[in-house]
Amino acid sequence: MTSKRRVLLTRDALTSEEIFTLRVVAQGEGVPMYESLYRLSRRPFAPTPDLAFYVPNASAEAATDALEQTVREEQGIGILTADVGLGKTMTCQALADRLADDFTVVFLASANYPNLRALLQAILYEIGHPYTRLDEQELRLELQTALRELREETRGLVLIVDEANFLSDALLEEVRTLTHLAIDGVPLVRVVLSAHMSFEERLTDRQMEPLNQRIGSHVFLEPLSHDESISYVAERLRLADGNLNHVLTTEALLAICQASGGVPRCLNQLCDHTLLMGYAMEEQPISVDRVHEALEDLKPLPLQWNNVPSAAIPDEHLQFCEESVCEESIDAESDQSPQDYSSEAVETDGFPFDHSEDENAAVFEFGGDETNDVPMPSLEVAEHVNAEETHVFERGDGDESSHSASETDADHTAESWPVEAVADDVTHSNVIEFGVSD
Repeated sequence: MTSKRRVLLTRDALTSEEIFTLRVVAQGEGVPMYESLYRLSRRPFAPTPDLAFYVPNASAEAATDALEQTVREEQGIGILTADVGLGKTMTCQALADRLADDFTVVFLASANYPNLRALLQAILYEIGHPYTRLDEQELRLELQTALRELREETRGLVLIVDEANFLSDALLEEVRTLTHLAIDGVPLVRVVLSAHMSFEERLTDRQMEPLNQRIGSHVFLEPLSHDESISYVAERLRLADGNLNHVLTTEALLAICQASGGVPRCLNQLCDHTLLMGYAMEEQPISVDRVHEALEDLKPLPLQWNNVPSAAIPDEHLQFCEESVCEESIDAESDQSPQDYSSEAVETDGFPFDHSEDENAAVFEFGGDETNDVPMPSLEVAEHVNAEETHVFERGDGDESSHSASETDADHTAESWPVEAVADDVTHSNVIEFGVSD
């Protein structure tokens, strides 16, 4: 009998590619990976949509409610559109689960069918009717027979097509005609189409007018808020019998939510890879450093990531996150008060700038930074009788004067200009600085 062996990974000794290779080998041999270290019953952030890990959020619940109402009240075709990674497939699965008690639900996870025959065969296969050795018309007749039989057992068929943006115009028209089939005015088929945002552009085509007239609702999915992102990670770990406080530090959790930008797919990938990095270092709970390492590995993938600051997380964020985790439910957004810089200098382009100085001082910049073949502008200081006001003007090429503008630039001379003349020459100016000095 072969005993299971544990695979120890060290970040310093292995590249990310080698870590992935070891994970595949270990899974093939039945060797536990991070699930055992963090006491998880299963992988909580798998890339494949799993209804068992569905975490409700405001946008998804509103979309599901609207589509369910459209189906139950026979209002027409339901349309769901969203950007990549926002959870269209999971929302469709949740909708199918809601309708399963009253309807026969056919969920087509992919709409990449080459022709009409393939589409009809897929529907007949899902409802358990013959679909082979039949031509296109015979498949239509077989489907109509099946629909009448289903009407006697349930309220009819609900056809949910994911990735509907891959359907050709001819297939979309065939799907539309299915909604015409009815008995005593009751439709035999109700249709829900889920698609990428680009599908909306196709709907504006005049050829899509018959389909547009049959649309009963059109809903959208929005990215998760910061609160919902925290709840999403915590709930997915709970569904895997895990404890958030034992798996991730507060700083690591906030960094994951910040980098993912509210996209569930990004949350899943970053959390999964962070747990793998933590396992490699045998770190529990996982620190924010592992999150940065995971981001570096995932950056080559075609995903959109937000920048994560390396500075410490403000105390108000930490307190908010800890309270959110304990409650496992977040109803309000985090209060993010601006950081006080009044008593410390901030580096700006390599020069210290003290915000505690006169607040009335202001700087305006005009024009671009290009200096190709253009001599440096001369600097002029006009001192007035009133010593409390000092105006500094930097203008374009000036006439030569008897004194130098600076000791380090003897080639540029300065001359006295009245204040009124500046407005006429503002197009040649690059910087105007004015205000009252202390």
